[in-house]
Amino acid sequence: MNLQALGDKFQRYRNQLQRPLSEVAEAVAIDAERLKQIEMGTLEPSGDEVLILADYYRCDFKFFISNEELAPFEQTETLYRAHGHEFSKEGLGW
Repeated sequence: MNLQALGDKFQRYRNQLQRPLSEVAEAVAIDAERLKQIEMGTLEPSGDEVLILADYYRCDFKFFISNEELAPFEQTETLYRAHGHEFSKEGLGW
């Protein structure tokens, strides 16, 4: 498992939600220093920690342990920017 990629994914989700590390750590009952090391890719999380964080971020845990680089929210933002500033039925060809 690429710990750096895994940690980066967790950090991107936290940043997307605009939550400080301390708030996430408290919400998921993982020590803030441990969570920081997980995000930095210097500490391998337990399987339970991956599941807990995936649940907190409301994302399928499989994304975090996969080789996928873009999170679902990043794919949506890319689509949104590529097709203008607003979604409409006309813009989708309906």
